[in-house]
Amino acid sequence: MAETLDSLARKFDRWAAAGFDYALVVGARAGLEQDRSESAARAPRRVGRLAGTIRVIQPKLATAAKRGFVRLALAAGSKSKANPVPYASVLQKGLVGYPPKASTKPHVILAQTSGQVGEWVATFGGRSARFRSFTRASGKMLRFEMGGETRFAGKVKHPGSRFKARHYLAVNERRVQGSIDTALQGGLDRAIG
Repeated sequence: MAETLDSLARKFDRWAAAGFDYALVVGARAGLEQDRSESAARAPRRVGRLAGTIRVIQPKLATAAKRGFVRLALAAGSKSKANPVPYASVLQKGLVGYPPKASTKPHVILAQTSGQVGEWVATFGGRSARFRSFTRASGKMLRFEMGGETRFAGKVKHPGSRFKARHYLAVNERRVQGSIDTALQGGLDRAIG
């Protein structure tokens, strides 16, 4: 939806009152949109959900006025129930957990009934994660594949994991600077007439 001339003029006035040229924001967003599409193409893919969550963080006038600078960035991931992608930062930075670490320690994963039909809870190191249930005649089971075979077990010894940073989110600073320069020059040309 295109902005009306009046709404755009009000934005320019509000940003100018806070000491910022709105053309700077428009130019930076244009440059970051190109980076967003390139980052989406670089994102690791299995089903494509991660690439769909990559977005440009829009600057907020109140925050810019308080801090004295405009912050624009790319972000990825979502915790929404409709399209969860909680692993986005693990793939970007290669760090997991809190405090962030480059690997997880070896741990035991136990199958436990969660109280809701069709789910089980895997506990490891005092934390738990909820997954779909796989039950057999013997009760609570974990399902996994090993050597091309599907296996079931009541508990497994996980060897730990190391995570390689993929750095799929990238900002081309020269392009963003060029977009800002073009937008500011266009604003000056319009002002001078």
